[in-house]
Amino acid sequence: MMPRMMAMHERMMADPEMHQRMMAMPEMRAMMQEMMGGEMDMAAMRERMVAMSPDERRAHMRQMHAQMMERMEAMDPEQRRAMHERMRAMHERMMADPEMRERMEGMHGDGPMDHGQMDHGDGVAMQRRNAGAHNGDERPATPAVGQAEFDASATADRFHAALAAGDRPAVEVLLLPDAVVLEGGRHESRTEYLSHHFARDAAFLADAAVEPLFRRTTVAGDAAWVASTQRIGDAEMAELLVMKRTPEGWRVAAVHWSSGR
Repeated sequence: MMPRMMAMHERMMADPEMHQRMMAMPEMRAMMQEMMGGEMDMAAMRERMVAMSPDERRAHMRQMHAQMMERMEAMDPEQRRAMHERMRAMHERMMADPEMRERMEGMHGDGPMDHGQMDHGDGVAMQRRNAGAHNGDERPATPAVGQAEFDASATADRFHAALAAGDRPAVEVLLLPDAVVLEGGRHESRTEYLSHHFARDAAFLADAAVEPLFRRTTVAGDAAWVASTQRIGDAEMAELLVMKRTPEGWRVAAVHWSSGR
């Protein structure tokens, strides 16, 4: 459990928006200082945990949970309500990212998370908000918008999977007929890309070890964009997918790839 929790936290810290939200929460900063010995210092915590025996690690986790509960119980109703609101916004941002959602569901080990059946009495109010809102915009919950962001991000996952598998028909379905692919200062139409560079990209990705670094999905009406970075070998790749909502779901209107070392 502990390695999964730490991996999930590190993934959150790699996302600037999630990091900003967590660091802006005074309750979270205070608890992390107590429980982790600093400002969310994952490296220091990892060193301490590695040196512990399995029994010591379990005892440490119980202590962390007890400290968190003590802090929450000491809050007055207004402080608790404010923290619940911030945690709800954070949770919805996390659940809109398919990778984070998969990690969170893996923590529970029982398949998809049913938030409607969760016990929120310990101060974790997990409900949807407007997942397509700008940073800091805490408008009333709008489930449809949050789902739209999740669906757009899932379309990006399907696009990546089809590329890595060399599945040309699947890539062709996901790219709009007038889609444009930008890479290396050049542009190609969908037909040009599928006829030329697609095979090269598929062969490269087939055996590549891809390490996700960052992803942010934004939805505005019938448009969406998924910005991400990943490490492949000794290079860092950046990708921007611009999507359009269609009757068949989200489809890619533009792809922009760039890389650096």
